[in-house]
Amino acid sequence: MMQPSKLALITCLLGMNALAYHARAGTATYDFTTDPTQDPKIVINGANDTPWQATGGNPGGFLALLYSIGSTAETVVFPDIDNGQTVAAFTFECDLRIGNASGNAGRPADGFSVSFARDTDPVLVDLPTTADPNNFAAAGQPEDGTATGIAVGFDTWQGNTLPDDPTGDIEGIIVRVDNKTILKQPMPTRNGTCEDATSMQTGPYNAAFWDGGGDAHDPQAWAGLCWAHLKVDLDQQGKLTVVWKGKTLLDAFQTTYFPSIGRLVLAGRTGGANCCPIHYHGSGCRIG
Repeated sequence: MMQPSKLALITCLLGMNALAYHARAGTATYDFTTDPTQDPKIVINGANDTPWQATGGNPGGFLALLYSIGSTAETVVFPDIDNGQTVAAFTFECDLRIGNASGNAGRPADGFSVSFARDTDPVLVDLPTTADPNNFAAAGQPEDGTATGIAVGFDTWQGNTLPDDPTGDIEGIIVRVDNKTILKQPMPTRNGTCEDATSMQTGPYNAAFWDGGGDAHDPQAWAGLCWAHLKVDLDQQGKLTVVWKGKTLLDAFQTTYFPSIGRLVLAGRTGGANCCPIHYHGSGCRIG
């Protein structure tokens, strides 16, 4: 059983500084210089009371998917940038800031995901009203991503099963295609630097800040974290490449992905004892 936990702060298209994605007929870039909650085409659903910070990005603002506050979840669904056209290939890029969990000596939980979901995905059925966290590939586990399309999950707490894999998840990056796991990449180093490709986090744990009664919304909660780059690329032959912190985790891996209409979904959750912030900053995303 997974112990109660909280999630770390992640900045990128999730503590996002900026994000960009390009599809066959469309390109979109979100730098979060303006409040995404005021964009009627972006659906944000969850308990996060401050999903946008106007400053602290790289440069400009950022999307704060989660803070170091327990028992919260957030889902962000971006518009269909191709206006209903089929997507055969795409590229998604963003800068992420992740780490400084508020409890359990800096061990974060539970995680977050970046997915390109098919338009028939269960998470999207209630749009434009909401996106139900129980409709992800594993019910109530948004860190595993959507049940359809391409899902890249940053799972910061091991202890849950995966829909197709009874051996369960890992503490690491999990890549899934149409509900099938194709990669479980362990990330054994906790609270590693931006240069440390064995760590999901992008900076150290600040014990003194939390011991002094630090506020999860205080910029000092993420002052020691840096921005790290995530790139997800799917070519027209269905070959998938995933790069985190400059390390190629998948290199033109042949998938069974087939072209379809879809859209970008960001999602994450924290448990009840140790959480960290998740920030997104996007420089561009391409789907083509």
